[in-house]
Amino acid sequence: MMRFAVFAFAFLALGIGALAQNSTTTNSTFTDEAIVVIGKSSNANFVTGNGDAFSAFQQALAYMKMTGGGIIKVENGEYVISQFISLQNNTRFIGNGSDKTVIKLATGSSPSLRKSGMINAIGMSNIEISGITLDSNGVSSRDGIYIAGCSAIQMTDIKVKSFQRYGFSVQSKNTLKSKNIIFNKLESHSSGVDGFQFDNVENIRLKELKSTSSGRHGFSLLGNVSDFNMEMSSSEKDGWTYYNGTMTVNVDSGNTTTTTTIIKSNVNEGGCGVFVQNKLDEISQRIRIASTTIDTAKRCGFDASRVNNLMLTDNKVSNTPLCMKLASINGATISGNTCDTPRGIMRDVLSTNIVDNSNQFMNSTEQYIPGPNIDEPMDVGDIIIPSPSPIASTSNSDTIKMFASSLFGVLTIALMVLV
Repeated sequence: MMRFAVFAFAFLALGIGALAQNSTTTNSTFTDEAIVVIGKSSNANFVTGNGDAFSAFQQALAYMKMTGGGIIKVENGEYVISQFISLQNNTRFIGNGSDKTVIKLATGSSPSLRKSGMINAIGMSNIEISGITLDSNGVSSRDGIYIAGCSAIQMTDIKVKSFQRYGFSVQSKNTLKSKNIIFNKLESHSSGVDGFQFDNVENIRLKELKSTSSGRHGFSLLGNVSDFNMEMSSSEKDGWTYYNGTMTVNVDSGNTTTTTTIIKSNVNEGGCGVFVQNKLDEISQRIRIASTTIDTAKRCGFDASRVNNLMLTDNKVSNTPLCMKLASINGATISGNTCDTPRGIMRDVLSTNIVDNSNQFMNSTEQYIPGPNIDEPMDVGDIIIPSPSPIASTSNSDTIKMFASSLFGVLTIALMVLV
């Protein structure tokens, strides 16, 4: 990628300092390598000061867009921003390590959510993000990192904390799929819905990913996912909070953002470590998950439906009611897995061409269980797994089952609510 010094000169001649806002200052030391530094030291091209650092990031991104791409380096330190960061083509956004470079949303700010993630890229290509922590800081915000309709995306050494929807979201933009994605050493903590979400994407390579305490699922593949390979990853204490009560979320509508309340269903089910779901007109294919551990998911370790060519090998599931559920799977290798769970592997009659061997069952009263068809509810039995601390388990599951078994029960609940 060619870089021309004339671009930098023109940019400076137009008065780059005029872009500065709040406490940001500018040091004019650009070169034809298109490398800029954001930080608190005097060596940075954009010095953030102690206030809102968003203008520094905005100016660096504007320079990258003008030159056609380059490297944005972010020094050690904690940076507070009031708006989200949108990356352009051919941009490398590099911190000094997830334990050293932390970016937080400003307390009390209401950042525009027209583009969903705190860092986002939409319809772009050739992007790298590494060495940072993103913290919602208690601000109502949807996703940590949001990628839509992009190609050639790499992420390494990133932590995201406490986002309302997804920690990391990769999906299509209309009919344009996201593809050629490489993730390594990423962590999502306490996401409201899923730690990692993939929807209508292809050619995904994941290694050493970690999801903890996500409300619904640790890893969610929501439809038309192909050539997905994940290994040496983990899910811990996922699926305990999403199916309980209501949640107020931000909803995009054109250039405006409104809020709405979602009433969640399936109170008793909870979520999974890894969940692969496809609608009637969708199919996922060539899904491989290996050497991954799932601990203390509320409902199930792995739940997969409508997949062609599924491989689950050398994984371990523990402290979860059900190890695996397979529905409408065409061609699968289920081998070398360890199920330290009360119930083992559930499989429906529509699943065919399954190679199932060398799996170990520890403390499982049932190893292989005939499962319901894909559109039927799954019954994981009355086995109770203690809720992980500090998340409190719901205590009304037996009551709901009893009343829901008959119309009289439903009417009784309604009368109780009215009273």
